[in-house]
Amino acid sequence: MKMHLTSLGTGITIALIATGCGTDSPSSDPSGPKTSSGGSAAIEMQGWTDFCDKADPDAIAEYLGASVVSIDEDEFTGENTFDAIASGACGGTLEFESGNSFPFQVALRAYDSAAEARASLDEWRDADAGGIPANETGSKDGDLWIVQREMGALDKIDGSIANDFYRITFTVSYPVYDEANECGDSGPACTEDPVATLQWFEATYLPELIAKVDATE
Repeated sequence: MKMHLTSLGTGITIALIATGCGTDSPSSDPSGPKTSSGGSAAIEMQGWTDFCDKADPDAIAEYLGASVVSIDEDEFTGENTFDAIASGACGGTLEFESGNSFPFQVALRAYDSAAEARASLDEWRDADAGGIPANETGSKDGDLWIVQREMGALDKIDGSIANDFYRITFTVSYPVYDEANECGDSGPACTEDPVATLQWFEATYLPELIAKVDATE
């Protein structure tokens, strides 16, 4: 197991992202420009051996206020999973305080074409059985969909975006403390705004990950 230590203050303030998307936000327009026909670029990905260097879980940990990232899965393979030509995953846990860790995973699947990547996204959304989301961004008619669900003492975020010939999927869980009884001087999610968090994934995290993937095709 690899450990990524993230130096964060216990009183970290979560920056709120302005409503809407800037020019760096991934497009949710399925008719937008495509950068590749897939195929050969997806085959090149089969030579990759890891994915966490691109997925950058430390960025997620820093945003949510986790102190330690434990990596259990960091691989990329040419195996034909979910009809993909190549696929990779980075997963493990985010530790917010001693003994209080929650799972995360970021995955990428590459296909022969943009149409196949979009079809995979549509299939993923159609199969979603997580109940009615508390918050969401994007839509079931576009290339991006991110949902946040309230699950008692924790929130769970699931998201996916089709970008050209590949699709990125991520799932992250994190604690939500009762402000009156548990926040004190810490509590990573005490000042966390679920809507702002969805916007952060859309406007900051995903564009940065896409740029890293595209730079190493």
